[in-house]
Amino acid sequence: MGWFIEWFLDPVFKGSYPSFMVNWFSQKGAELTIEEGDMELIQQPVDFIGINYYEGSVARYQKGNGLLDSEDINMGYHHTDIGWPVYPDGFYNVLCHITQRYGDVPIYITENGACYNNEVQNGRVMDTERIDYLKRHMTVVQRSLESGVNIKGYIVWSLLDNFEWAEGYTMRFGLVHVNYRTLERTKKESYYWYQKTVQNRWFEL
Repeated sequence: MGWFIEWFLDPVFKGSYPSFMVNWFSQKGAELTIEEGDMELIQQPVDFIGINYYEGSVARYQKGNGLLDSEDINMGYHHTDIGWPVYPDGFYNVLCHITQRYGDVPIYITENGACYNNEVQNGRVMDTERIDYLKRHMTVVQRSLESGVNIKGYIVWSLLDNFEWAEGYTMRFGLVHVNYRTLERTKKESYYWYQKTVQNRWFEL
């Protein structure tokens, strides 16, 4: 939480970096330099927080293993085709942690989705695993709303299969399949599921 959340949000909302992280980096030989006026510039009002969530993991302490002296534990979670573990409970933990630490700040889920490389067969793309992923994570959104998290919007990543910044065209996140040779678009089963879900107003933001 300190590395992924508090290191970035504490300066904005609290006007300082989390001391336990500053001390940790110092022990690793990296001293934080703050110039006069830095924190006043950083600590400015924000309209909302945008969160991208795809995966989560459980880790434990292991001295000497990387910057954080930690290792991921294989909890037996299902992995998407890009190799990321599906961990909806982590999504809930993040949303609640942010609300508990920074207050009733509006939150937009700016990206949430899964990579499954299903291809077109007989005119259809049967990406049932993506449907399951979205169902489980949208259930977390509803649960978070009921827990008092101020979620204002939810955006699935993504509408179309596209160029992924680290993987090029090899990984597909879209609700619509794109044939990269012909540019033909085919709506996946997840597209129709999401369309029906939105029309039925599964949750109110």
